[in-house]
Amino acid sequence: LERGGVAAARNVGLRQARGDLVANLDADDVMLPERLVRQVAYLDAHPECVAVGSRVLAIDAEGQPLRVLVRHFTHEEIDGAHLDGFGGALGNPAATFRAEAARGIGGYRADLNRTGEDHDFWLRLAEVGRLANLPDVLVRYRMHDTNASLDVEDRERRQRVTRRIVLGQHHPD
Repeated sequence: LERGGVAAARNVGLRQARGDLVANLDADDVMLPERLVRQVAYLDAHPECVAVGSRVLAIDAEGQPLRVLVRHFTHEEIDGAHLDGFGGALGNPAATFRAEAARGIGGYRADLNRTGEDHDFWLRLAEVGRLANLPDVLVRYRMHDTNASLDVEDRERRQRVTRRIVLGQHHPD
């Protein structure tokens, strides 16, 4: 696999996935043991839902707790935050989603190879089904100096991505 960025790597995983659901988790994050059971049960009980996340405990490089992330739980709250340009309303490392729905929207946009690929993905997925977050902390998200999502310019980039999606313009910025 040649180096194509995060979106390209996620798309390889999506193409190779054999199950009905895909659970994201980045290499430096930690999934709590009950995450998959709770998210699968939620998706089984809510067929209209195409993706479910959870609250996330941000930890530092040594694993010490910093703060709890994710404060949007309903589809309307999550989609509204994303449409306003706020990323992380559905945390990528805490998300489990329906593979068929993800393939149906074309997966992650590979032209967003540095950051914004998840924001764009959730906006497009919200067009075909509902999104939700469980109120439980089910993932520990490691924060460090190299987190792309912490870049000062990231929110402006997400807002540009949001405007393009809302206007139906899917070209790279």
